[in-house]
Amino acid sequence: MIIANRKSEIELFNKMVNRNMEEKILLIRSESGFGKSYLLKHFKDSLSTNIPCILMALKTANMGILSIFHYTIRCLGVEKFPSLSSALNNYRSNSGVEVSNTTMLGRDNQLRVELSYNNDELTRRLRLIELQEKFFEDLRKISKTVVLLFDSYEEAPSEVKDWLGGDFLTQVAHAEKLIVVIAGQTIPKPTIEWVYLSKQNYLEAILDTNTWYNYSKEAGLHLKENDVEIIMLVLKGIPFDVVPALEMIAKRKNSE
Repeated sequence: MIIANRKSEIELFNKMVNRNMEEKILLIRSESGFGKSYLLKHFKDSLSTNIPCILMALKTANMGILSIFHYTIRCLGVEKFPSLSSALNNYRSNSGVEVSNTTMLGRDNQLRVELSYNNDELTRRLRLIELQEKFFEDLRKISKTVVLLFDSYEEAPSEVKDWLGGDFLTQVAHAEKLIVVIAGQTIPKPTIEWVYLSKQNYLEAILDTNTWYNYSKEAGLHLKENDVEIIMLVLKGIPFDVVPALEMIAKRKNSE
């Protein structure tokens, strides 16, 4: 069950997945504790089982962009990514240090190693571009709608954030069956390449008594509407604080 009512975001996501609108990129921004992670989980759980979907917390992308490629393959199946898997294997086999020139220095015979051109930043960048092309090449071959959900954008490594807001979403704009949601305390800044295919939503505190009272009933919490309203007002409608408070008060009342 979703933490509390996020009706507009749920409707927007469903329209995107069902292709009832042109936009295919949903950016969700909120402060900590406003329920964006629960919302993304609800998105994933609400999908039909035949729709390929991944949900990734970007704070775990400690290996950078490669982490996203590997995680997608692991979640959706290696059989769906033949080109990317092959390119990744080639990337690993050719990523070692190569010696292009050596010179003996001093009486201690210290070895000065000049790394070859294959290990400089430009070549690393070119390899990542190749992997990206294979990634989207495989995604375009999947016959069904594919949904990629990314959480905690603000905690991703800088390289990942730059890529998601740049090359990645630019490619998404040209991938017909791909739907992407990125959520975080910060979100990518729109660029001309993909802004026309995106929607932005800001999650605010939930200050509607009926919403929280209905939530408490659906959660099996036997509380009076007045009790729910007081908790909501005291805790300023922040889901991360309101939910455990409702549960604690309900438990205390049941034990009396």
